[in-house]
Amino acid sequence: MPVRSILNSIFVVWTISFSAACGILNFDRGSNDFLEPSPVLPVESGKELAPFIGVAISGGGSRAANFAAAVLQELERYGFLQHVTAISGVSGGTLPAAYYALNRNRPDWDWAAFRNLMGTNFYRSFLWKHFGPWGLLNYLNTEYNRSDMMADVFDDVLFRGAKFEDLDPSLPVLLINAAPLHTASRGQWSFTEASFRELKSNLKTFSISRAVAASTAVPGIFNGIALRAYKEDRTFRYRHLVDGGISENLGVEALLQLYVKSRKHDFTGQMRNDEGAAPRGCFIFAVDSFPDKFLPDELSDKRDLRSGIDFIIDRNLLTTFDIMGNNARDRFFAMLQHGVHIDGNLFPVMYRPWFEGYRCQIWHIHSGNLMRRFLFRTERPNRNGDFLALRETLAQVIPEIKTHWKLEASGTCSSAALQEALYATATMLVTEDRMAHNLARDWFVARGLRLGAEKPKDFDESQYDRFKNLRMELKHEVTGGLRLMCNDSP
Repeated sequence: MPVRSILNSIFVVWTISFSAACGILNFDRGSNDFLEPSPVLPVESGKELAPFIGVAISGGGSRAANFAAAVLQELERYGFLQHVTAISGVSGGTLPAAYYALNRNRPDWDWAAFRNLMGTNFYRSFLWKHFGPWGLLNYLNTEYNRSDMMADVFDDVLFRGAKFEDLDPSLPVLLINAAPLHTASRGQWSFTEASFRELKSNLKTFSISRAVAASTAVPGIFNGIALRAYKEDRTFRYRHLVDGGISENLGVEALLQLYVKSRKHDFTGQMRNDEGAAPRGCFIFAVDSFPDKFLPDELSDKRDLRSGIDFIIDRNLLTTFDIMGNNARDRFFAMLQHGVHIDGNLFPVMYRPWFEGYRCQIWHIHSGNLMRRFLFRTERPNRNGDFLALRETLAQVIPEIKTHWKLEASGTCSSAALQEALYATATMLVTEDRMAHNLARDWFVARGLRLGAEKPKDFDESQYDRFKNLRMELKHEVTGGLRLMCNDSP
């Protein structure tokens, strides 16, 4: 019997079993707890507030998680990260955002371990949860769904049962962003004390892994996460949350909202007693892993795109979600050109940091900038050709990395080679984009914020040697314009 027929038969039996058994045992797994009412007191604070500095991390599965981990390490190296007020993540970007916020002050913090965790094959672990005997039994007979499974995977690898109360109370504030699943919604929903207070619920006892699972719940692949509303008026009983990339896939808007509200409230939503005192400026590092272009893949010459896994989860959903995210991203950047409407008022923003005169500036750290030659300067003419060739290689490799819960590209590139490509791209964009880097340094120094002793150097021998070896690893050829071939050994 053909493999497809066998899979089709299994799928039919599975569907019948699911429709007959789903929800036999109803239970509320990991529900948000009720919050005992307490008075909201004014917050004592000085008239002069510190500058607001945010890091926004886009969605994009493991590609986003690894690229963001690399950018965070570069920002730490130059002293920017120590001044961050809030870190905002969407979908795949919530993994490094939440893990960093939870563990950054631990004495055993290690950037290499952080990198290793972000390189985890979460997809393989999810499949075991889904098709393992206990996972399948729970899935067919209880309310245990695919988002619960993914939350358990994230918890096993990264968060180890941590709740929001386990976060360090010092800055930066963590913003995990999801999209509310109701027709009246137009914006994001962030896991904050203020948002949970509207539900009369307690954020502190809520699981970080479930918040991350809500932000990464791509509709059609994962299920939404339900939050109970303890409201007397019963306007709604539950708030259902799905992937935050539906509403805004960069995480920037949540930071702008927080910045504007921080003029009247502290970061828990409590009123200030010094209304009108605004932070001395706003700066956001927008870490964007979304490719600047889509390249054809090995499926482009096939009529029937289905494989075994498509009888359970249609992989076209991932491509469709990428297209939707790209369109939403373009619209958001167009909106930034004219400002963002917050609380009915137009808030001016400029996301290209070499323009002045705006109340919030954004450094867009984006792999699409690799081939914008005017951003990169080196005083070593003999190195320019090699440096450009490497950037051209990376600019071709990065868009091939799929939006997936593992590092994967069409062809033969190993996950280790793809991760190194993402780290090299982050190093280039933070270090070698001298125009943006130096303007960012000037902005910090002008506001009295001390940066690290290390400054970007002209492209030196040791840095080049590391990248030169990487280029040998990523030596590629495009066969028929469809497949990226990587040689994973130098």
